[in-house]
Amino acid sequence: MASKKNIHAALGKALNISSIGLDMKGVKRKPSPRKVSATEDCSDLQSGLLAFTKRSGSNASMLTVNVIECRNLQPKDSNGKADPYCIVTVGNNEERTKTESNTLNPKWLQAMKFEIVHLPHIDRDQTALSGNKNSSFMVHYVQLDIWDKDRLNYDDFMGRVMIPLAFITSKPLNAWFTLGRINPKDIVSGEIHLELSITDVKPVEDWYLNEELHNICKRIPQFELPFLCGDNIIDFPGDAEQIEMMFNNVVIEVAKQRGIGQLFLTNFRLIFIWQAAAASQKSSEGTDLSMFIPINMITSVEKGDDEKVYERSLSGSIAHSEAKSLYIRCADFRAVRFSFLSGKSKKKRNHLAVSNLSKSGSSSSIYFDISENDELRYGDESRAGSNEEESIDGDKIDDYHQDSIDQGDDASDGIAFEVSENSKSLPIISNDVNENEKEVPVNSQATTAPEVIVEDSSITEACQVIHCNANDESDLDGDRKDLTSKESDDGDRQDNAPLTNTIDPKKHETDQFNVKMDLNSDFVQIRSNKGNAPTVAPVKQSRSVAGFMDIIRNRANDALAYANAKVNEFTSRTFSNAQHFYFCVLYERLCYHISNSIFMPPTLSFLSYYELKKKELTLSHWNCYDTMKEVERQKLLLSNKWWLSALNYNYSLCDTYPSHIYVPITVGDEVIKRCAQFRSRGRIPCLSWYDASHGSFIMRSAQPSVGPMGKYSVDDELLVEEARLCNPNSKELVIFDARSAMAASGNKLKGKGTEDITNRYIGCRLIYLNIANIHAMRESFDKLLAICESTTDKKWLSQLESTQWLQYLKSILKGATMIAQRISQRHICALVHCSDGWDRTAQLTSLAQLMLDSYYRTIDGFIVLIEKEWLSFGHKFGDRINNPILTNQRSPVFLQFLDCAWQMLQQFPRAFEFNSDFLLRIADYFGSGWFGNFMFNCERERKEANLQENTPSLWAHIIADQENFLNVKYLGTTEVILPCCSLKRIHLWDDYYLRYSEASPSFRNSSEVLENEEPEEPVVNDDEEDISNSIVWVPDVRATECYDCKQRFTAIRRKHHCRSCGQVFCRMCTRHKMHLSHLGYRGLQRVCDQCYHRNKSKLQSKSSNDA
Repeated sequence: MASKKNIHAALGKALNISSIGLDMKGVKRKPSPRKVSATEDCSDLQSGLLAFTKRSGSNASMLTVNVIECRNLQPKDSNGKADPYCIVTVGNNEERTKTESNTLNPKWLQAMKFEIVHLPHIDRDQTALSGNKNSSFMVHYVQLDIWDKDRLNYDDFMGRVMIPLAFITSKPLNAWFTLGRINPKDIVSGEIHLELSITDVKPVEDWYLNEELHNICKRIPQFELPFLCGDNIIDFPGDAEQIEMMFNNVVIEVAKQRGIGQLFLTNFRLIFIWQAAAASQKSSEGTDLSMFIPINMITSVEKGDDEKVYERSLSGSIAHSEAKSLYIRCADFRAVRFSFLSGKSKKKRNHLAVSNLSKSGSSSSIYFDISENDELRYGDESRAGSNEEESIDGDKIDDYHQDSIDQGDDASDGIAFEVSENSKSLPIISNDVNENEKEVPVNSQATTAPEVIVEDSSITEACQVIHCNANDESDLDGDRKDLTSKESDDGDRQDNAPLTNTIDPKKHETDQFNVKMDLNSDFVQIRSNKGNAPTVAPVKQSRSVAGFMDIIRNRANDALAYANAKVNEFTSRTFSNAQHFYFCVLYERLCYHISNSIFMPPTLSFLSYYELKKKELTLSHWNCYDTMKEVERQKLLLSNKWWLSALNYNYSLCDTYPSHIYVPITVGDEVIKRCAQFRSRGRIPCLSWYDASHGSFIMRSAQPSVGPMGKYSVDDELLVEEARLCNPNSKELVIFDARSAMAASGNKLKGKGTEDITNRYIGCRLIYLNIANIHAMRESFDKLLAICESTTDKKWLSQLESTQWLQYLKSILKGATMIAQRISQRHICALVHCSDGWDRTAQLTSLAQLMLDSYYRTIDGFIVLIEKEWLSFGHKFGDRINNPILTNQRSPVFLQFLDCAWQMLQQFPRAFEFNSDFLLRIADYFGSGWFGNFMFNCERERKEANLQENTPSLWAHIIADQENFLNVKYLGTTEVILPCCSLKRIHLWDDYYLRYSEASPSFRNSSEVLENEEPEEPVVNDDEEDISNSIVWVPDVRATECYDCKQRFTAIRRKHHCRSCGQVFCRMCTRHKMHLSHLGYRGLQRVCDQCYHRNKSKLQSKSSNDA
């Protein structure tokens, strides 16, 4: 495989950084070389946790970083050199290399070692899988900054590299890494050579979650793309995709839909896996919100305000927690909010119900537990023992669970009560208490009252256990009647509820807190096993012997609350800061991606993975367009009037043109050279398409350099004249200028202009098409993006009209239709140009050929059309697609072409071999950075970067998935199609622009279905339990209008939460009430119309099945 050196060199050269007018000396920094990051405020906490872990005896991995050399650094000193040095940061540790003076290619050859306690892909013990580690923060990246040493000024920043630690194993990673920017204004170039490896007790392998994520993505449609490699079809990105970070309990909000799942940041994309999709479960409630965002499609990321999120689980527990949020905007009209739920939640309600105690006098005891989600389970002791293995499996966190500190998972609130019915006394002791512990009868009036000792078995799990022996069965009858077969406070709980999952507290040996509670006292004592002074806290008092179960329950709950308060005195700060720490790491990583997306496209990782694993990979479909084959198909050579000029074989004539250009056979090389000097960018008039049946053709070029003095070129006039004479059926040549007459005059004042058909260019006609420039298109695109992200329908048509997007599409289609109509009906020849001939010119020539030539309306032909008119003739994809540096060059030119093709497909559905999904797939991935076809600005740059040997082709995926793109209505006609260009026939491409809005069928609110309509009955499987996902209430502050009727909330129109889905509605849209016992509620609860019909249908379906 070829080296990536030429790719990175070509990237820097293609961007022409020096031409954007920035300070070439770079961004000055403070004397301290350390870049202050967003996570630095957590460094003291990290240090403390690191010390805590070392005291607890955890082993640390050893990371070795060999800083070898750099090449092609950006000059920072006046002599054209620099004095570079490196700072390597791993977690809270830094190492610095020596300074190399007066060089742009320094060689350091220094090795640095770092101890790391927790790495993403290394588990210290089995408890790591369940998220119960309590130690130092996990380190995700090696950060390396290069600085230029200045003695009399601040040091200059020269570049940064962030390497995910999850990619590093025991096998040394030896590679060149491209230097990136901290912000788009930094002037950075060059690469650094590093060798990294990790040493641990056991050999460090690839993260097992990579394979698990791959398996999940294969189950979700379109998460893995079929990709043709030679004769084999593989998954893309497939095994080359590696996880950098992951988060549990992430709430996604898109198109007013909300769901909870897991978030993965990989080297290709940001993946959200809805928890039901991860568990391979199906639900009739809600929409599968699993989605992925290609990294290069992210245009901005913003931190949202901290919120209090109300969370209700299907078990009935309700809590509110602090949530940090990220608001991500994408180039594909997607706006997504991710809220990262904190594990430290304030419980709003607990369920505690006592089952019927057996009167048989058997020795079996009743086992109670309040699980992590506050759901009460109970059963006899024999059942608890028999289901021990099942309980462990049920409580195990799935294989994708990350470190508990990542999400701040709270300690479990589990409480286990064991009541031995035949006991005559009431010793209330901890599970580790000595057998000689003093026992006191319940009816005793002694001053020494029994104690309730609650033992917190570990800081991270806090499994509290209380054992109580009943003194006499008869004394319980009165309370038993009140406490049995009753509903819990917030939901119906039946007596045959299943046994809960429990955690054995004896498995953990960390800090313990003893809670002592005197039944005759009003206070409870909390003491740590570290010997600290006890804390005294008040509890409720009830000395009635008959109500001792209430005493135990109330005082145990209060005692546990105070115990947890003391335990959480350490953990609350840990969890909240840990969440903030990882949140900031993710935010900083995404900002780094945005600033360096065009320099570090993910497509380079695909081949690098197979090279590293020494696996063979055959890249195919890079030669879908062959100039000679296309010329042969058009029967150009049979005319004997055109010839292939060799002047541009090495791109010396025009570096943005293809190497093969066809000009009239009567025009010599010297004329072509002088003509190139007269045309802007050297883009001379050359052949683009030829009609062998009538001899008509389409040529394309850039504007001439007429200037305000009216300059002219005889050679340019000769070339145009000879081309006009090549058409035997018409002597008319029409010059289509895509600009307006005013814009052409403005360019004339700048030294450019248009052809003078009055005094020069005899026999030609000039037509202005009045198509706006790229800046107007960008402004229109941004406005369209804003209204599509908006959640209001108010004056939608007026807002859409104000963007002028459809008007611009009309002008483009009208211009292309005019060209095609003149050629097909009058058989004229056309010369098309705009300013530089690579934006509007490409739109017009490609659309005109789509109308004229039926071959381009096939899948293979459309690929050839894009390759020829857009890639070969040099559309500036590198500048137009999400360029963070040249923001004024960004423009949706190619997207407009796809949109116009979609408009034609709607008007002529039988004329195209492909369907709209084909256009949608190209629109999704041409700017994703996953494929090399659309990188750089011209054919020459792509060849210099050797993309054919280093990156996959988009067409390899399109051909592999071709069956899904076939149009069943296709008739294969060869007729010329001329679309109607009226605004009445031009529509918004809603499949693309609105697919991530609430107007999309995928996210449409089913409450819009009329009440008298029968909703689709869900499939009910009695053997399959409901999906136990949590429903998060929408915060009031973000709800400005009713989710259903879209009426804005006022002082009169109040907000009401639906208890079933968590959305906010007005009173009229939540008129229904129903029982939600399966969600943990008692009595009738307010629900929205949608949830009412859905739950009603489910209940009716279940009743019919039971019957």
